[in-house]
Amino acid sequence: RDDWAIETVCYPLTDSNSDRLPVFDVQSSIGGLLLWGEEDNYMRLDVGSRGRDEISFMGRVAGQNVIIGRGRLPADAPSSRVYLRMERASGRVRALCSADGEAWFAVGSAPFPLNVSLQAGLHAIGMMDAALYPGACPEGTTVGFESFTTWDLSA
Repeated sequence: RDDWAIETVCYPLTDSNSDRLPVFDVQSSIGGLLLWGEEDNYMRLDVGSRGRDEISFMGRVAGQNVIIGRGRLPADAPSSRVYLRMERASGRVRALCSADGEAWFAVGSAPFPLNVSLQAGLHAIGMMDAALYPGACPEGTTVGFESFTTWDLSA
């Protein structure tokens, strides 16, 4: 399939919504969607990697690290859940985010090689390298995923 969409709903894990993990309200939440071709060709759309409420679309395309887009959901968002979507059509990947799954905001768009075998899924970042990011997330990070959905857009 050349044209498709993937979507997830992610949320920060806290003491109040996790019955399995010993997490705390102060922990950061970093995770989202990953589109993997190979080490030199991947894209990720996530919440939290550039700040608690930031949505980031970045990766590595043709061997170059790229920041494709950034965004932030409205401050009056109804919940802490974040909807993330990546769509691939005609060799281009578009990233979107939403606070409710109804109103979508564009985060960015970029070409992605058609000749690369792709895998798509979820990603979570649990620890930050203290040598590279001094003081960042010393307690580690957590993220929960409510769903993962795929659609074939080529029909």
